[in-house]
Parts: sequence; structure tokens; C-alpha cells
Amino acid sequence: MSKELEDSDVKAKYYAWCGEMHRRSRKERSTQCFYGKEFWKAWEWRWGTMPSVKDKVVIQEREKKMGFLRKYELHKVKNALDIGCAFGFFVQEMRKHEIDAWGCDVSEIAVSKAPKDVCPFLKVGNCQELDWEENAFELVTAFDLLEHLYVEEYMKAISEFNRVASKFIVMQSPIPSWNAEPWLSDLSYHIMSETKEHVSIYPWEFWAKRFCELGKFDFWFSEIWSTERVEVAEGWLVFRRKQ
Repeated sequence: MSKELEDSDVKAKYYAWCGEMHRRSRKERSTQCFYGKEFWKAWEWRWGTMPSVKDKVVIQEREKKMGFLRKYELHKVKNALDIGCAFGFFVQEMRKHEIDAWGCDVSEIAVSKAPKDVCPFLKVGNCQELDWEENAFELVTAFDLLEHLYVEEYMKAISEFNRVASKFIVMQSPIPSWNAEPWLSDLSYHIMSETKEHVSIYPWEFWAKRFCELGKFDFWFSEIWSTERVEVAEGWLVFRRKQ
């Protein structure tokens, strides 16, 4: 079998699997079913390797996130929690910058494959029930997380972010760009039709309201970055504790 046909077959199987998991997630009202062995096998097929600290994409993402924190002097916090930390790469980066950083992720496989030096600072856990006390962290970050949650899940998660954060919250998520068609009844489906675990794609104003309506944090600012997909932008939102 030629490499092209082999890749085509693998791709077809991957998208079939994504569709099956999406149907299951809608029934269970949770996308947690995605993040087992099959998900990381698919990741390795799509990107040619499992994520590692030496990957260019990983390095770029770490630098982008830390650059954002430095730009707004958020790196001066004493401690931080990265929710949805996956392999803990950004937790590792923050610790290099003398932040007492911790992380949690729902994927046992991702956490188990984290670099050895950061493993003691990671927990397997659900973002809807964080295993930390109120105001435990000056900064809470959540990158590429909320779009994976159904409404009843992200409302609980945002409440937990508010509970454990004492000063700042930074969230990043794909959002509809100016080229998207906002009248579509299911933006998540139309915008992320291949990435079936993305079930909640909303404008940045929607997320800002969800965080602020709990009363503990004010919306500080947002940055909207373009992406390779014209219909999708990258929304970065920052919230700070009410004075």
C-alpha cells in the first residue's frame, strides 16, 4: 500500500472515530471520552510525534504564553495554576521563571507522560471540581479548554476558576472571527467540523460575561489573534479581582 493510501485510510478511521466520540459525548454531556489512548494515537498520527519539550510547536507555545504573561506583568505572581495542563509544559515554563506553578488535567495519559521534573506539581483532575482551597493561586490560566466543555460543564468550571483564583484569571479559546457567519445555529459544528471535541465556540464577549457575572472578577482586557483558519480567531481574555 502506498504512503498516500495508508495516510488516507488512517485519516478516514480517525475522522470516523471522532464522529463516534462526538455522538457519545453528546449523549454523556461530556467530551472526557476523547482523551484516552485513541486520542493520543491520533495526535501522533496527525503530528508525526507525541508532544515533547523539544518540539518546535511546544517551544513556540510556551514562549507565546510566557510572553503574554510578561507583557502584562502577570509573571510577577507568586503562584499559579494551569488548568487543562496536558503534559505540563507550561507549568514547567512558569516554574523556570520562579513561579510556584501547578497543573491539573483530566487526561491520565498526558499527565503520566509529563517531564519528570514537573510531575510532582501535576494532578489528574476534573476542572469542574478542583482539589485546591479558595483563593489558593494568585493566577489561574486555562488555554484551549473551555471549548471542550458543554454548557453545564463550563459553568461549573468557570465557577471553580473564580473560587481558587485570588488575583488574576487568563483564558484562551478559539472564537468566531469576523469572517464567520454568526447566524449559524451551531457555530461549534460549522467552525470546527473536523475537531469534534470542540463543542462550545462562542464570541469573546460571551466568555467575558460568564466570568464577570459571578461577581468576584472584573473583565480587564482581551486580545484577538488571527489564525490559519479565516473563520476562527484566538481569543485571549484577562480578568482581575474586584477592588
